[in-house]
Amino acid sequence: MKSYILFLLLIALSTPSCISKKKHDTLSKEKMSVEDELKQLKAQLKKSQDETADLQKKINEEQMTLRSTKQA
Repeated sequence: MKSYILFLLLIALSTPSCISKKKHDTLSKEKMSVEDELKQLKAQLKKSQDETADLQKKINEEQMTLRSTKQA
């Protein structure tokens, strides 16, 4: 029984992995590339949201100025 378990263990350890190292490396590089792109897109989104908030603030200030000049 011990030799049978040892035999199965040796077979399991000697069989190649499910994917090749080359494919693994390629997929790892692709993952890093996608993560970098996501990081850049999040930064662009944040910048756009900040610009939108600034422009909305300016619009509100202009509206307040127009209302105060109409009332005067």
